[in-house]
Amino acid sequence: MLALGCLLLMTTFPSPDPTGQTCFADKSIRRIVETIRLAGLGCWIICCLALLGAASPANAQDTVQDQDNTQDSAQNTAAARTTTAGSQRPLEYWIGQLQHDEYLRREAASKRLMEAGDDAVPILADAIGKGDLETTTRVVRVLSDLALKQPASDDGGAWGALLKLGSKSTGSRQAISRTAIKEIRDAREVQALELLSDAGVFIGYDDFAVGQLTSQKFCLRIDDRFNGEMKTLQWLRWVRGIRYVSVHGDAVSDEAVARMVEMPQAHTIALVDGSLGPKGIAALSKMSRINSLEIRYVKLTSEMADSIAKLPLRQSLSLLGTDVSERRAERMKLELPGLSILNRKGGFLGVTCDTYGATRCQITTVRPGTAAYKAGLRPNDVVTEIDGEEIGLFADLQRVVGKHSAGDQLHFVIERYGNPVETDVILGQQLE
Repeated sequence: MLALGCLLLMTTFPSPDPTGQTCFADKSIRRIVETIRLAGLGCWIICCLALLGAASPANAQDTVQDQDNTQDSAQNTAAARTTTAGSQRPLEYWIGQLQHDEYLRREAASKRLMEAGDDAVPILADAIGKGDLETTTRVVRVLSDLALKQPASDDGGAWGALLKLGSKSTGSRQAISRTAIKEIRDAREVQALELLSDAGVFIGYDDFAVGQLTSQKFCLRIDDRFNGEMKTLQWLRWVRGIRYVSVHGDAVSDEAVARMVEMPQAHTIALVDGSLGPKGIAALSKMSRINSLEIRYVKLTSEMADSIAKLPLRQSLSLLGTDVSERRAERMKLELPGLSILNRKGGFLGVTCDTYGATRCQITTVRPGTAAYKAGLRPNDVVTEIDGEEIGLFADLQRVVGKHSAGDQLHFVIERYGNPVETDVILGQQLE
């Protein structure tokens, strides 16, 4: 607006007449007019320059932005061109690109190696010992992503390569590999617990029977709540921190046992009321140690009994209702010296008695729903006789009951508050 006003000021007063006559009578007035016209011209020029100066930064900024956009577009185009051409380049090329100065090139190389899958594993493993620290980190990251896509039971591929690197490499490379291995195990365990729970596998605290003792343990149990999807049991190998495992009923099978023994920290096993073949017993031999093995109401052949005697047993073996003869059990005791071996026909009473300093067989607890409970036996009852055989201690009761099968009837004589009481008991099964 100021420039426009100056321009109007320049044109307000007329120029001198060409004939020499003036538009004003006085010459001094003409000089004033000329001065004003020149001043207006100067102001107009200054205003125009000011307007040009104000516009320049915006234009410069636009120019810089255009240059940046052009550069980004060029880089994106180059990255896209590189990715498109990826299938035409050998994998060794992409390994080299992991060390490229440009970030987009390194990212494109990682993506291409991921797309190559198992084919890239040998080359990636070989690159660990040749690249710098960033290359090692990127290689391990690619191997980790590939490992997480493998089937739960697959020990080869990227997962196998990482395990090898974690055990045989050194220094920072070993540390990076072991960190990746731990992260994969943690992720797989979370996934395993969720899938197993959805399939009906119980994981938590519950009663766990070993031999004559039952106590609360943090355990894993596969029973009639399991949906039968054996493929899901492949995830057992990723579950850590569980030492007590039991399989019940229809879930007892060679395949289930083969999956169960893959649990890294399981050492106490119970197989209850099901069918098992020689392959199931052979699978148990793959465990590095078995603290206690409990087999109840699972029929065992003589060959299977021979295989059991060769298992890495450490503390106890309990056979209940397995049809293993007393003679074969005695041979096991000779073959496995120092191992506590209990072999019973399978009849279950359902009581516990005080054994510390005891001088008689006094019942301390009766499990609800058991044969003893149904026959009316109660805590503080003292068992004095079973089928005419004198009972002095709890060990005598166990010995007599152990000679009988589930369904057998026994005649009990007990002492209740100083009075003799007689009752018949039909033995049941110890399924829990």
